[in-house]
Amino acid sequence: MAERVERRAGGAVGRGGVADDEAVAGVVLVLWGLGYGAVPVSFQTWILGAAPDAGEAASSLFVSTFNLSIALGAFLGGLAVESVATTSVLWIGAALAALTLPVAVLARRTH
Repeated sequence: MAERVERRAGGAVGRGGVADDEAVAGVVLVLWGLGYGAVPVSFQTWILGAAPDAGEAASSLFVSTFNLSIALGAFLGGLAVESVATTSVLWIGAALAALTLPVAVLARRTH
């Protein structure tokens, strides 16, 4: 089963992220949810840890930044869909995710 999912998921990625198999789409959806679900909680924990004496201000800054990021992502994603193609959002997202790896590694080294 795992080989079948891996083979089909690889084929889905090769076709620009479009999967014909509902099982593969379900697996990808679950993995995405598990991966992304920890992001807001982790960020909130890190921000409150960085400013333990200013919890309300740190939370306010976090919420503002998070909402601004969502709005900016939706705006730029809409521009990409309108000017290029619907699948361009997937490739742009993948490129941005790949660019975060060096930033995370550098941030890890400095702390």
